Amino acid sequence: MKKLILSAAASLVLTLTGLFVNYMYYQNNKSLLLAYRAFGGEITRESGFGLTVVHIYAMTPDSRDSISCRFDPFSFILTFLLLTLVIWLVWTVIAMIRKPRSTV
Repeated sequence: MKKLILSAAASLVLTLTGLFVNYMYYQNNKSLLLAYRAFGGEITRESGFGLTVVHIYAMTPDSRDSISCRFDPFSFILTFLLLTLVIWLVWTVIAMIRKPRSTV
């Protein structure tokens, strides 16, 4: 149980760090640095570490592009849970490898 709590704490720190990095990158470049990108027609969607950026491109010369950045709880929770699982698994495997083997 202690490993799981420590894994969740490390995952929360990593997820919040990723969220901060993505937000700061968005402020400068209007896109996310660490994200999954989906392209389709006149729209691009980027999701990562709890942020979602939607870029809708104008299709007529007199229109302007639309860019929006929003907090996405689903992406945040999914990232948190996946990182918790990965950290816990790595920690468990390392503990199994370091465990002394008994000889018969």
